[in-house]
Formats: sequence, C-alpha cells, structure tokens
Amino acid sequence: MANTLSLKPTKINWAPKSEWKVEIPESLSPTGRRRRYFFNTKAEAQLFAGQQKSGLRLYGVHGGGLLSPSVQEQAAMAVEAIKPFGVPLARVVADWIEKRLEEKKSLRFEEAMNLVIDSRPRSPSYLASLRQTRNRMKVLHDRL
Repeated sequence: MANTLSLKPTKINWAPKSEWKVEIPESLSPTGRRRRYFFNTKAEAQLFAGQQKSGLRLYGVHGGGLLSPSVQEQAAMAVEAIKPFGVPLARVVADWIEKRLEEKKSLRFEEAMNLVIDSRPRSPSYLASLRQTRNRMKVLHDRL
C-alpha cells in the first residue's frame, strides 16, 4: 500500500509573527526544493495544506507518485526541445545512457599510454620515447 501525503500543519514557537507551518518536501515542490509556508492561524494552515493535497492529487502526484512537479516541468521542456526532430523522449534518454556506458568501456589516451608504459619491462631509451610521446600528446588526453 502506498504512503499517502501528510501535509499536517505544525505549531511553531520560534517565529514571532506566525504560529503554524506547513512543509512541502522537495520531491513535491514545483521548484524542486523544500518549501515552508507560515500562517497565523491553524485554520489558514489547514486550508492551505488541503489545497496543496488536492492539487497534487489532480496532477497525479499522491504521496510520492510517479513524477514530482519539478520533474514533470523538466520532462515537458525536454519534449519541447526535441519536438522539431521528431524523436521520442525515451529514445533520446536511451541514446544518452548508451553513450555514457560506451564511454566507460573505453580508455582515455593518457590511461592507455600509462598502461603501455607500465605493462612490462622496457629499455630506458624506449621508456623515455613512450613518455615523450605521451607528454607531446597532452592535447589528446581529455579527448581520446
């Protein structure tokens, strides 16, 4: 059974002008950050909490639903950005993940050169030549 969202107003003693507080967790906040709202009366706080709960239920987020409002907004912006290309968002995400996995499989140029240098004993002159080649190609260290 899924947990339901609890936006219960809590009484506070430290704020001089407000006595009640309602906290919206970052996963449900439109900004993606935790939000705290302060009220003078418990009735105001309960009314606000009820409005927030009904709004979250209407948009499909009920106690930690599928997507928070901030993620929904990001997804909408992504769909708009790729609309001219006629590619579904799922395909773009799959391509991005595939590319990252391929990058992890390959070695950078500097790492490959270090493996060659350290792989077996070599003559001092050949080691010096390998090191010079590695250092001469510093431009490629972050690219290949």
